[in-house]
Amino acid sequence: MITPSANTIYTVTGKGAFQCLEDTTISIDLKDCLGEATGISLQKTESSFHIFPNPSHGSFVIEAGIPGNSVEILNAVGQLIYSKALPEKETLIHTESWTSGIYFVKLYKEGKNIYTEKIVVE
Repeated sequence: MITPSANTIYTVTGKGAFQCLEDTTISIDLKDCLGEATGISLQKTESSFHIFPNPSHGSFVIEAGIPGNSVEILNAVGQLIYSKALPEKETLIHTESWTSGIYFVKLYKEGKNIYTEKIVVE
């Protein structure tokens, strides 16, 4: 039995290998009056965060889902290399002048680190 007996959307949040949060939305559609599930679908929420291409050859894109997030990029020894508000859903980051190596991209929402991903700059 599904409670409540109505079409419902649940958001599930889990932690990845680097203790980064990822949200997924599960939508449960019910038949009228019977309270039986007719289908379950998984949908990415707008809080999803993607970086591509990885490895980077001169630039990469940060896809942050919704505007209003901010990003910090640190090198392998933890020095802040880049920091910016993300005004768009997709932001192009130029890396031509960066030293080749491993960097950590940290996404913030309302000042809280919600996602961290490693990127390789070649």
